[in-house]
Amino acid sequence: MSEGGSGREIVVEGREHLRVASLINHQTGEWKHDMMQQLFNAQDINDIRKIRLNLLHINDQPIWRYSSREENEWHCFFGCTTASDVWHETEVWQLVSIYIDAASGFVSMVFDMLEKMEDESMAKIVMILWTLWWRRNQKCWNEKTLSVLEVTRRAKEVFQDWQRTQRTSSSSTRETTTAASITWSKPRTGSLKCMWTLPATPKRIHIALACVSVTAMEDL
Repeated sequence: MSEGGSGREIVVEGREHLRVASLINHQTGEWKHDMMQQLFNAQDINDIRKIRLNLLHINDQPIWRYSSREENEWHCFFGCTTASDVWHETEVWQLVSIYIDAASGFVSMVFDMLEKMEDESMAKIVMILWTLWWRRNQKCWNEKTLSVLEVTRRAKEVFQDWQRTQRTSSSSTRETTTAASITWSKPRTGSLKCMWTLPATPKRIHIALACVSVTAMEDL
């Protein structure tokens, strides 16, 4: 709750585990006004009372406001017309269709693909799933209806960004490993040893040899 309408949250001692459900009389389907008066100011109580309660005792279920049917993961990512059109335009459709035909559910199918598919193909599928979710958010929150072409193009761009990140990460790991493997050991008597990581030029070689010579003289 907030204090004095300031928006600053406070916790009432003894009410730390209070939930919204505790403020509802589930027998009558009404707010518990006496309890609310103990916890909230008049403005907050007025705002809360405007919230309509479910008086039909029907369990909540996920829905997609642009469809009359119940929503679930399968319909969101594979079952709806737009999602199906997107998959048909991707290069991994032939692979995915095999799993769709044999699937018993969304979650089990995803784990089956993770276990059996090559990493690159699975990465492309993940990016398409993410982009389908992004498209749905664009429709839900911004009232933007993106075309199949826009969705597939964005999925490719996201995948390419991921590939570049992987290459950069791999390159950095190799450089770190190489740097860690370079060590220096004292040369045997009568010999010189020079190690450098910068591109070799006559000037740099001269400086490096001079440094080694001074070090060798100091050790004698």
